Amino acid sequence: MEKQVKTHHPWRVRFSIGIVMLLIAFLGLVVMSIHRTIGWHYWQGTVFVFAALSFVLSVCIRKNPNVMKPATLWHEVLLWTGALASVGMVSVIENVGVIGRFEGSLVILLLIAFATYIAGVYIDWMLILIGITLGAFAMLAALTAGYIYIISLSALFVLFIVFFFCIHHYHRRKYLQQKENEREDNAADQQGGNAMSHDITDLQSRDRK
Repeated sequence: MEKQVKTHHPWRVRFSIGIVMLLIAFLGLVVMSIHRTIGWHYWQGTVFVFAALSFVLSVCIRKNPNVMKPATLWHEVLLWTGALASVGMVSVIENVGVIGRFEGSLVILLLIAFATYIAGVYIDWMLILIGITLGAFAMLAALTAGYIYIISLSALFVLFIVFFFCIHHYHRRKYLQQKENEREDNAADQQGGNAMSHDITDLQSRDRK
């Protein structure tokens, strides 16, 4: 009986990318609250970083046969192309003076949150959580502009704890399931070996007769 090839789930890459995305978002909130012009340009560039991190996570998942493969690469390309185009439109609107740079930064943050959430539907559930968190950050930034970094830091700390325990629980369950599958495979192999030994014994008995 053939044994299944053991592969390791890329949870380290998943966790690392999630932490990097959250740190980038938190830093953007701090920068935006200190200097709106720098924060405006920061969020314009952040969409490229999030797109790159999303593609990195997608590539890592594609290499693992134990994980459901995401949508085709073209779906992801079109998704982030649309996000980039939307950010460009917001930049035009800000340039003509319809909205300010702080408001424009919040709109870009919401666009990134939405794109990340949709990417999570195609790629991995972790991006859905990141998208929801970014949306919550945008709401906090709008409601508490004067204390944005203090509240965001507290929320980020709590989120890190929740995120860590979710990842730990998920992979603990996968580990136990893998061990259970290995025990079943070993039991099946042992039964097959016993059956083969019994057949050999019967054949030898017939030869002696």
